[in-house]
Amino acid sequence: DIGEKHEAAIPASEFAGEELPEAGRRIPAVLISRGRGDTLTRLSTLKARLQLGWEQVSKAFAEKARVRGQVKSAIKGGYLVDVAGVTGFLPASLADVHPVRKPQAFVGTGVRCYVVSLDEAKKQMVLSRKAVLEEELGKRRKKLLSELKSGAIRIGRIVRAGPAGLIVDIGGIEGLLATADIAWKDPDKAKAALTRGQKLRLRVLQVDAETGRVALGLKQFTPHPADALVHSLRLFHHVL
Repeated sequence: DIGEKHEAAIPASEFAGEELPEAGRRIPAVLISRGRGDTLTRLSTLKARLQLGWEQVSKAFAEKARVRGQVKSAIKGGYLVDVAGVTGFLPASLADVHPVRKPQAFVGTGVRCYVVSLDEAKKQMVLSRKAVLEEELGKRRKKLLSELKSGAIRIGRIVRAGPAGLIVDIGGIEGLLATADIAWKDPDKAKAALTRGQKLRLRVLQVDAETGRVALGLKQFTPHPADALVHSLRLFHHVL
C-alpha cells in the first residue's frame, strides 16, 4: 500500500536470505515503474535501502563518525564489508593493528570502522577498522599511564628486543627494560637469555606522562652486589 488506495509490488527476490515482511510492516521503497491498466506499480526496497545506506555512510564520513558493519567475504587484499546495505572494502592492512593470520575467521564478524574514502559516483567506499582499534588503544594507554606510578610492580610480556634493551608490554602499555636494568652483573648475557613472549615481574622505575615513556627494571628485585659485600664486611668486623 503506497497511499491513496494505490498498491504496488516488490519482487520477493529482493528479500532473498531473509524472511518476508509481515502484513502491516512499514518498509522503505523507491519507485521503479508506474503501473498501467492491470499492471501494478513496481517498487524496490533494495534500492531504497542502498540509498538510505549511502546517506548514512556519507554523513559518517563527513562527521568522521564510526560505522558498524559485517564482514561478508574475504577477497584478495582485504574484505568486503556490509554497512547499512552499502558494500565497502576493508584493506587487510587496515583490518587490525596486527596482521590477520586467518582471514576466513574474520568473515561473518561484526566490525566498527571509520570511512576513510568515499566515492558515491563510483559506488566505492574504503573502511578502516585499524583506526578504531588504535583510537581505543590510545584512550586505554592514556588511562593506564595516569594510573601508573613509579615503584609499582607489574607483570610484563617481552614484545621485542632492541639495541637499548627489551620492549615489554605491561597490560596495554609498552615500556623499556634497559639492558643495564636487567641484571647487576653481565646484563648483556642476561638479556640474551630472555626470549620473546616471556613473562617477567618488573618494577616501574619512571613514568613520563607527556611522552608516554615508561622505564622498567628487573635487577631491582635482587640485592646490589656492593650491598652484599658491605654486609659481609660488617659481619666480619663484628666477629673481630
